[in-house]
Amino acid sequence: MDYGNGSAKNLAIIQKIFNFAARIISGKRKFDQISGVRESLGWLESPDFMIHQTPTLLHKIRSNGLPEPLAARFFTNRERPDHVRSTRQDNLLSLPLDYRGSAAGKRQFAYRAAEQFNSLPPEFTGMTVPLFKRSLKKRLVSERLVSNRRTHQ
Repeated sequence: MDYGNGSAKNLAIIQKIFNFAARIISGKRKFDQISGVRESLGWLESPDFMIHQTPTLLHKIRSNGLPEPLAARFFTNRERPDHVRSTRQDNLLSLPLDYRGSAAGKRQFAYRAAEQFNSLPPEFTGMTVPLFKRSLKKRLVSERLVSNRRTHQ
């Protein structure tokens, strides 16, 4: 589930576990507001946690080249065997052709990871794994804060 494509029900369960852990750490009671505690701990909410884990794992795989069978599935559009001309999308990861047609295929790690990785700014691709993790988390937290401000105005 950590790197998966969890359902809304499973994400809600994971969020409850995060909240419970934050209550234990902070000493808050069951009905006390916990979102501020999670923010002060620097924890992501469960949907953002899932979004953080998938591109991070892909970045580790691409950086280390391990495991080899999985690393071989991820290559840029420029590295594709059928690549014939240069485009602006040459440096993006190629989405697996066998997953494009179905909704179930798009939930597979190979498709989902490449799609999420491609949505990041170009400067993320050359980062070390620890810097990548920190930068992605910082980006997700700031996006969450901006979206929370918009909904509460």
